[in-house]
Amino acid sequence: MKWVGDARLAAGPEAAWYLETAFTPGAHLGTVHDDSATPIVVTGIEEVTTMRIPSGRLVVDAPFDDDEVSRYEQGLPTRPRGSWR
Repeated sequence: MKWVGDARLAAGPEAAWYLETAFTPGAHLGTVHDDSATPIVVTGIEEVTTMRIPSGRLVVDAPFDDDEVSRYEQGLPTRPRGSWR
């Protein structure tokens, strides 16, 4: 059996670059949105678990609600999404 990819689900060049960079220690992902002098650097990778994803689709979101972005930016603690609702 041969795996055949679906072009509609494949990451484009920009997304593929970002995914490769996000998992490369020391790589620069860009700069902080409101401070172009502060780089965003991948400091380390930690394997947590192995996942089986039969559909091949994985969706990821920020671990905090939009209401807590300012707390996150100030380095203050945030709660996991949905823990206070």
